[in-house]
Amino acid sequence: MNSLMMYGLQTNTLWSQFLSQGVKGPLVNGNLEIVLAVQTSWQQ
Repeated sequence: MNSLMMYGLQTNTLWSQFLSQGVKGPLVNGNLEIVLAVQTSWQQ
């Protein structure tokens, strides 16, 4: 279960990458915002 746990300094909330939601803190059960990204090279 190699899942990333992130801590929000501004929200004091522990976030689960696997669940995409807050697991501890003021925003528990809150959802993470999905941000789209593009993987590219410097050449492109």
